[in-house]
Order: sequence, then structure tokens, then C-alpha cells
Amino acid sequence: MFQVNVGKKGVVFPKGHPYFMGQCQRCNGTPQSLALNPQCEACVAGTKMAAKMIDTSTTKRKWSDFENNKNYKPIPGEKNIYAPVGRSSEPDYNDKLIVARSAVEHGYRVWILGKTGKRNPDLLFEQKGVYRVYDLKRVTSIKSLEQDLIKSEGQAPGSLIKINRTGQARTIILAIKKYFEVVPTANEVLIFQGKWKISIQRNFFNQSDYYKRFCSIRK
Repeated sequence: MFQVNVGKKGVVFPKGHPYFMGQCQRCNGTPQSLALNPQCEACVAGTKMAAKMIDTSTTKRKWSDFENNKNYKPIPGEKNIYAPVGRSSEPDYNDKLIVARSAVEHGYRVWILGKTGKRNPDLLFEQKGVYRVYDLKRVTSIKSLEQDLIKSEGQAPGSLIKINRTGQARTIILAIKKYFEVVPTANEVLIFQGKWKISIQRNFFNQSDYYKRFCSIRK
């Protein structure tokens, strides 16, 4: 801002000042593409704004309306799992159902959300009156986990992964860390792995010993 004569230009904050989103060349200034740069005031402010927007539109939304949604019925033979009528032929339905069963074991009620033609969440979980939506990521390779998580941007504030193998803790936690760095609207990654249910939220990485703490959770 001190590179411009304010009196001559009549501009207090000129173009290129870090108060303006996108000027650090790391994003285009929209919450969906914002890349957090701690040195950029716009990124810091925009990230907080985006997190508030996504929280208001999902976690606090009246997802309880699904309990009275006539298009969602209990799945025969399943406990506490609901799905849209006539959607069992969708390509990823079985993947969602497998994860839904794991969630029920951990005390959730689950709605398998139908496709709307837009990028929408895959699953709705309810536990003790709290509703959360998740984008399900089918993990075919731990090495690709980072990119798989990032692809969920814009679908839900939470991503859910089911891991069928042990080990590779460092790769997993670093992928989640990168996901939070790249996607400012993300606030949780929920992991189902065997008997474990692990919830990793953004503030998990506020302390430098996050890897050690992650390993202790999985023991």
C-alpha cells in the first residue's frame, strides 16, 4: 500500500494489496477455490467466511426433515439405514451401504442420499440429535488418498473414508492435513477402519505432534 501515493491516486488499498482475494496468485478469490496463505489477509478472512458458510448450510440445516421424507424408506433387512425408493441400482449404492452398516455399528442412523444431478453429499448421519453429511471416498490406494479427498470439495464439509488395511499411518494423516490446507470449507474427515471410528477435524493439526497423536488413537 505504501507503493502508491494515496493523495494522487485516491486509492487507499491499491490493486495487488493482500486485502484483496486472489492477488497472491494462489486462488481466484472464491471460497470454493481458496488456498489458505497465512501471509494473505484475504485468505485468512475468506477461509473463516467459507467455513461459516458451509457450516450454516449443512450442519445447522434442518436435515431432520429426512425423517419425514416419504421418498426415503428403511432398507429391508437393515437396521437404522434409509435410502431413496428405487435407487439401489445406482453404481455406488453398495459402497454406501457397506459404510452405512459400519456407521450403524458405531451408533449412527444413516440416510443414503440419492443423486440430484449436482455435486451433493453421499451420506447423512444422525447421532444424539446431531446431523452431519459426508462425501464418501472409496480408498483404492492409500497413495491416492490425498487427491481423492481433495476431489470431494464442494460436496460436503466432511469426508468419510473406509480403510480395510492397517499401517501407512503417516501417509494417511499427511493426506488429511493436505486436504484441510487445500479445501478451506472442509472441517472433518471421518475414518472407519475395523473397530475404529476416528474423527479428524481441522484443529487436530494445530499442534506439531499430530502424527504421534494419530498413531495413539489407532492403537
